[in-house]
Amino acid sequence: ITCHAQTSSDRMCRAKFGTFAPASFDLYACAMCYTYLTNSEDVAVLPYSSYLYVRTDQTVYPKETLLTPDAENATFADMVCRTLDHDGCISWKSCCKAAHTCCQSHIQSPPGRNDSCPRTWDGFGCWEDTRPGKIVYIGCPAFLKYSVSSSKYTIV
Repeated sequence: ITCHAQTSSDRMCRAKFGTFAPASFDLYACAMCYTYLTNSEDVAVLPYSSYLYVRTDQTVYPKETLLTPDAENATFADMVCRTLDHDGCISWKSCCKAAHTCCQSHIQSPPGRNDSCPRTWDGFGCWEDTRPGKIVYIGCPAFLKYSVSSSKYTIV
């Protein structure tokens, strides 16, 4: 992760590939959760947007259908979940909720230090501000298939 200064007016949520206003972050994070959890050939994130794009006729939707990955909106969530099995839907919603919680935590925290690697949602975990060179461990998220929450992964 590349470190950069964060200012007190910076009430944005940072993800692995960009910084977003909270509402945009939620959609982006849910789209990425779908991508990371499913590795689907049939449904993908539309480039440069936060929508899911149906690429084939192998789903319940026609090719080129756009899906809004909003896990908080029952209608949109149901539409996305129709492309997943029951466990996949639960995992996707759990990932979206974890991303939203991470974003809310980060925007409510005091601004980070200028010499810190900034707080970030990486698609699986919520990282806090960290001094460069420090090794940090967080638990593996429960929404990952075969995850053991006592297992750890690292960022340097």
